Amino acid sequence: MAQPLHPNLARIGAAYDEIFERWRNGRLDAAQAHREISALVARDDDGVLWLIDPTSGAWMRRTLDGRTVVDTPPAYGY
Repeated sequence: MAQPLHPNLARIGAAYDEIFERWRNGRLDAAQAHREISALVARDDDGVLWLIDPTSGAWMRRTLDGRTVVDTPPAYGY
């Protein structure tokens, strides 16, 4: 996750990188890595809920109607 990110999203991006590295090094099995990544969520300044797809590593945002869609996360925020 080497792109500029909103600070809240940068935190879960760093956590994703750490979980992925533990899985890659054999310290986590795939199921545990999937569960930990699925638990990573954060809100941007507009209140939009963001998460990282545990299968693809893509950024996803929750829409107003509850769907989750692939999107580019904001690089700004407090």
